[in-house]
Amino acid sequence: MSKNKKIKTFVDEAKRVMDANLPNARFHEVLRIVEELKSDYSSLNQEKKKLEDKIEEYNYLVANLSNEIWRLREQVALLEEVFNSLHLIVSIKDVKRGNFLWYNENYSRILGYRHKQLQELNSREAVNLYHPDDYRKIRERNKFMTHGGQNRYSCQVRLRRIDGRWVRVRSDYIALKRSVDGSLLQAIEIYSDIKEDNL
Repeated sequence: MSKNKKIKTFVDEAKRVMDANLPNARFHEVLRIVEELKSDYSSLNQEKKKLEDKIEEYNYLVANLSNEIWRLREQVALLEEVFNSLHLIVSIKDVKRGNFLWYNENYSRILGYRHKQLQELNSREAVNLYHPDDYRKIRERNKFMTHGGQNRYSCQVRLRRIDGRWVRVRSDYIALKRSVDGSLLQAIEIYSDIKEDNL
């Protein structure tokens, strides 16, 4: 047998064997892919279960937070009711920005100012809200609280009502929040012992 004929016979035999085994090889490849898919599906199901568990945890946390928020709102409403029923003017101030974060209704009831007027007054309160003779006390308080590192300052001042009359009060100015460097960020001011000034 010639060399070429031997090679051709070998190639033909190899093709026949490959053709005979091809469906079997394909079947094994399909089985391998099916096993991979089963494994992937199982992994996906496990991940899905973990995600469902996490979602359930988050839903539980959200429900608890909603309940806490509702309770906190009730407590804030109660505190506001208490502050409004006492003969006190209470405000929380953003010292850096120079505006109110919160104030009770007595600001309006006792002094007669509306919200917008209070916001405008607060930015220039030493000039407009306090009696000119008390301006020194306010500057001293601000310096004492802002740079002195003290957390409380009290003094007697006169406040201007919307109608121009003066009200004599005790002012307690208390630090609520300071920055890392100690500068005053937020303060609460409580006006008590409120009396009409006869001047």
